[in-house]
Amino acid sequence: SPLLDLFQLYRKRIRWSVSVTEVEGKRLPDPPLQKKADTLLLLKKVLPEAALIVLDPDGDNLSSPQLASLLERTTTRSLKPTFLMGGPEGLDRSLMPPSAHTIAFGRATWPHLLARVMLMEQLYRAQEILSGTKYHRA
Repeated sequence: SPLLDLFQLYRKRIRWSVSVTEVEGKRLPDPPLQKKADTLLLLKKVLPEAALIVLDPDGDNLSSPQLASLLERTTTRSLKPTFLMGGPEGLDRSLMPPSAHTIAFGRATWPHLLARVMLMEQLYRAQEILSGTKYHRA
């Protein structure tokens, strides 16, 4: 699909090590239980050296330079930025560790593949901001 092509384009442009892990859990009939189950399943995959960044419509609306700064701070502390994106029900924020940073791409709901493209573009943009290139013009 065009979105997958765009995702791969930005992924190839990023010089940082980037991996994507998809986790598929059981479908449950109760949305709150689904949200909790999805969150717990994802958290099991998070490495101890992770700097957890959760994508949620109620998170902080960071500018691109602010996201670049957040990524720079985490990598300076030898932590690995790790982004979590929930399923259709979202993520149970009450289960997140206190150190997790929650960000949003606005209050709208985005299709997962489009949100992935947006995340990859923002990672590429952060890389370019931190490198001082002209890709990001404020």
